[in-house]
Amino acid sequence: MTWLRSFAALSAPALLLQGCATTGGPRDSFESWRQAIVRGDFQTMYGQMSPTFRSHWIFLIFLPDPKTGEYSDLAKEYYKKLGDGQVKEFEAWLTHSKNAYPLTRRVSELSDTILSSAWTFELLERYFRLVHPHIKVEFGAMEISEGGEPDTAENLFTLIVRNIRGSTELYELVLLEGKWKVHYHRAGPQ
Repeated sequence: MTWLRSFAALSAPALLLQGCATTGGPRDSFESWRQAIVRGDFQTMYGQMSPTFRSHWIFLIFLPDPKTGEYSDLAKEYYKKLGDGQVKEFEAWLTHSKNAYPLTRRVSELSDTILSSAWTFELLERYFRLVHPHIKVEFGAMEISEGGEPDTAENLFTLIVRNIRGSTELYELVLLEGKWKVHYHRAGPQ
């Protein structure tokens, strides 16, 4: 319980970032997001992802298979559903993200035109339904090991999470419109 008291002390300043009212701290928001995944509640999970994290998931869907170089059937199907004006924009974003990702482990955010379209919601929901049996187990076994210092300049908070294999992962949450949203993920220090 000592880590819980330490976390509470660390998260208190984060709740006051830029005077925004929040619906809970970053730990509560992460736990709510994680539980939504375990329950299979796509709507809640989607609502607790930042636009950047939604872009990251789309990027992962559109990575070609490393062995064959082929895109998944899901990626092919949804690529065809992009509107005419969105294809060039999406291809430019995907090319830029593929070039930047190996160096930064981050992708740029898709435009609001694409992110706010029904296309994004449908694609991510289909992907979620496909991977849910696997990630349900993964996320069900996750435990927050510690929370870091809030980055008040960027409205960010990083949590270190222990996964089912016992290694750590970092989840970054961002404060958007008074709510903490999952924003970034990467493997953590071992």
